[in-house]
Amino acid sequence: MLDRTYVEVCGKLSRDVEVKLNIRGKPYGILSIEVNSLIGYSSSDAQQATFETKWFRVTILNEELINRLSSALLKGTKVLVIGELDIIQADESDPLAQIIIKVTSSTGIIVISKPNQIRGFEDEIFYE
Repeated sequence: MLDRTYVEVCGKLSRDVEVKLNIRGKPYGILSIEVNSLIGYSSSDAQQATFETKWFRVTILNEELINRLSSALLKGTKVLVIGELDIIQADESDPLAQIIIKVTSSTGIIVISKPNQIRGFEDEIFYE
C-alpha cells in the first residue's frame, strides 16, 4: 500500500458544487469549503472569540457521489469531506503567489446540515 496523507475538512460550502467533465467525459466535482478556525480571544474581553477563515478546494472524483449529491451540495451547506491531502507550493519568485491546499476525495462526503436547516434534524451520510 502506498503512503498517503488523509484529512477531514469540516466547514460550509462557499458556493454550489461545480460539476465538470474530465477528458474522458466522466463527471467530477469541485467544492470550495470555508472553515472558521478559532485562533484566540481578544485581550480586552476574554469572552470575545477571534476566528480566522481558511479556504479549501476539494475535488470529488467519485462519479456516483457527484451524481447522487450534486443537488444537495449548495452554498451554505455544512459538510465533512474525507480525502487525500496535497499541498502545492507557491512560486517563491512571485510575491502574490499562494500555497494551494487541495483535498481529493473518492471515499465519502457527509452532509451535516443544509442551508437554513433547523438544528435537530438527522444528518445524511453518503459513502461509496
